[in-house]
Amino acid sequence: MSEIDLAPLKPAIEKYISMGRSGLLPALHEAQKIYHWIPEEVASEVAKSLKVPLADVHGVIEFYSMYYNKPVGKSIIRVCTDQACALKGADGLLKGLCKHYGIEPHQTTEDLSLTIESSPCLGLCEQAPVALIDEDAQTNITKDFREYELGLPRSIVYGSLRVLTANCGEGTTSLSKYGEYEGLKKARSQGRIEVIEEIKASGLIGRGGAAFPTGIKGEGAERAVGNQKYVVCNADESEPGTFKDRVLLTDDPHRVIEGMCITAYAVGASKGYIYIRGEYPYIVPILEDALRESREAGYLGEHFDIEIRVGAGAYICGEETALFESIEGKRGFPRVKPPFPVTHGLFGEPTVINNVETLCNIPLIVKEGAAGYRKIGTEKSPGPKLFCVSGDVNKPGLYEVPFGVTLRELLKMAGGVTGGKRMKAVLLGGAAGAFATREHLDIKLTFEDLRAAGLPLGSGVVMVYDETRNMRDVLKRLGHFFAHESCGRWVRSVKWRF
Repeated sequence: MSEIDLAPLKPAIEKYISMGRSGLLPALHEAQKIYHWIPEEVASEVAKSLKVPLADVHGVIEFYSMYYNKPVGKSIIRVCTDQACALKGADGLLKGLCKHYGIEPHQTTEDLSLTIESSPCLGLCEQAPVALIDEDAQTNITKDFREYELGLPRSIVYGSLRVLTANCGEGTTSLSKYGEYEGLKKARSQGRIEVIEEIKASGLIGRGGAAFPTGIKGEGAERAVGNQKYVVCNADESEPGTFKDRVLLTDDPHRVIEGMCITAYAVGASKGYIYIRGEYPYIVPILEDALRESREAGYLGEHFDIEIRVGAGAYICGEETALFESIEGKRGFPRVKPPFPVTHGLFGEPTVINNVETLCNIPLIVKEGAAGYRKIGTEKSPGPKLFCVSGDVNKPGLYEVPFGVTLRELLKMAGGVTGGKRMKAVLLGGAAGAFATREHLDIKLTFEDLRAAGLPLGSGVVMVYDETRNMRDVLKRLGHFFAHESCGRWVRSVKWRF
């Protein structure tokens, strides 16, 4: 093997040196862009520059699936073979691409020009089947392999309500189109406690799956004592079947940023992070542009600013404390709780962490007031809800509806089951969710009604299987997903019910 030239590496990682260990993931991303993998010499240079033990650097590289410690192709095609894509022929796509280029899955061409591998969910479930490709690979494939349409398609958004998704479906919304941060301006005219009380009164419950009251979380962080307080946006949307946060970030990034700014004002935070999953690299420039616009308009910068961090392929980093570990430059192992993030979160300081959909609700609550917000939804599940509908339906996409519609009504909006077939099952909540059957069609989609039926709301996944589907294969893929992603450390109860 030829000697590795370290000259391009040093200027690429220079801006991360002052971050110390926290700069490890960004530095490794930069290194991999240069060398396409992370050779020993490169790992050693990163370790020396950031003053991180080399063994820890190797531990991080081996933990995250999108870092490579062996040579791979200059271009990489990752074909999603998870649930939604498997229903739409992903196995055939993977097999066809490998045959076309004369390699097997997870192999690299002899000239190191291309690697093809299967991948967990890529968060484009309504567009299935999909593959994540870089620019060169996309050019090659569209030229040589025309059976498949490749590229990032426009968001598909439906629903009986368009509040959170008012700006979605027509490309990215600039600040000039989004308008002033009216919710933030109103919040700043009030006291911090008043803002928190309004959010508490709204009844907003976290939309990431844990279903914790958002206002209570903010109240805890506001009361906590620390040298620095943080607001973190959890955009590590890795739950198979989930793509709502991707749509919100790509089409309406300022709504997310405004939600973070209001939260920061309410709890007294001066620093924020948006943690993007590694499979969403195309969202990063969109967010960078939106943050620049927000700084130029004076919403960010003086009192509160936001930094983007990019993951590297680890489902477990969707758990809030594992995400903190990742930002801190470590392997994404969840922490033991208590203590909880509101007192001991990122870097050991008081932290509010919410997912994208939750943060997008906050400007609406502040502008409309809790009473206005509660006009949508039900008493115990107020507000709008985003559902990610995929699988065997005629109109897969992101659906915004008020809490309280039934599963039958939602599936009717989605055009019913494809081919006029009968529904066999619906996976609700995500891979760790549960299966609904035809007997559950008239259950209302609320926290309380689903809980009473033993079904989860989770991250809003509604994945439909028609009567022809082999559920043994479905369960096998789910099992494989957890075996691959749990890293042997995330202990949780998973129940699949029929």
